[in-house]
Amino acid sequence: MGMLFGIGCLVGVIILLLTVYLKIRFNSYIIQIPALLGLTSSVGIIAYSYFVVRGFEGGAIGLLGFIIFFFSVIALLIKNKRKAGFAEKG
Repeated sequence: MGMLFGIGCLVGVIILLLTVYLKIRFNSYIIQIPALLGLTSSVGIIAYSYFVVRGFEGGAIGLLGFIIFFFSVIALLIKNKRKAGFAEKG
């Protein structure tokens, strides 16, 4: 179970780093690709753990899916945050 937690955190950090890198390089919808891939994979992992694996092993794999889901939501929030340096006109 600890191994899956570490893998989930590693995947989540990669998603966050890709999102920040793409936010610096591009200014389009390309920024949200890592977060959307993370969301779809996490939903697939959670569904697999619930419908196929079940039991304690399914719970551990579901934890992996929830961790990736959590990091993907944070990446979407980073994507929607405005770039620093732009002052809003009032």
